[in-house]
Amino acid sequence: ENQFIAGGAYEITVSPKQYGNSNFSYRGSFDFAGNLFGLIDKVRNNPEKSGRMFGENFSQFARFENDFRYKHDFNPTITLANRAIVGLGIPYGNSLQLPFVSQFFVGGNNSLRAFRARGVGPGTYEKKGTAAEEFLGNNTGDVKLELNTELRFKFNNFLNTALFVDAGNVWMYKDEYIYGEGSLFNKNFYKELAVGTGLGFRFDFSFIIFRMDVATPVVKPWLPIGDKWVLKDIKPFDKTWRKDNVIWNFAVGLPF
Repeated sequence: ENQFIAGGAYEITVSPKQYGNSNFSYRGSFDFAGNLFGLIDKVRNNPEKSGRMFGENFSQFARFENDFRYKHDFNPTITLANRAIVGLGIPYGNSLQLPFVSQFFVGGNNSLRAFRARGVGPGTYEKKGTAAEEFLGNNTGDVKLELNTELRFKFNNFLNTALFVDAGNVWMYKDEYIYGEGSLFNKNFYKELAVGTGLGFRFDFSFIIFRMDVATPVVKPWLPIGDKWVLKDIKPFDKTWRKDNVIWNFAVGLPF
């Protein structure tokens, strides 16, 4: 549906700070929309035009996102890299959820690499449909938590590898209409994290890094309690299992 988004944004970036063999960086942002239109709406006090501006519904929300990164070099060839992303969107007034373009998502070659882009969540929601629909993915939410860690090994100036683990999910803040009750953020959010692991190869051509990561899910949050951990179901020689659980990612540059 059409939505009119008018607001502003503030962003802060802390460049990597070196502490011995470790460095830390941070990027944070705050977006807001609809405050001025909401004030105009109250002043004009016209029920027929309530929540609308220039003939369209206008969005009202506040959105926060934080990206923390920490890297430690054990020696010139072994590095531990970590990232944590925490996002919170608060729809209010005229909105039940953030507009689609402002919502969060997880999955894909720079996120949870064991799951397809926008293929996880919100919460315990399971997307079902044709193979094409599942591949494209459009699962988004108002709240996001993502954790990534990888142990990087440098063989030489051309070939690097990495063992990685990714975890995360998105949730709706208050609107369960689209995805159901299981999509709402709750106190058991940590039990609804999708987890995946895998192995990556990086080919350094000096001017560009080509990356290939292969991953498989460890925890699928949409499964019933007791069945979420799927390591016991690994069948590497089963074609059907590989089709559903082995995800190949091809990208340019490091994931974080």
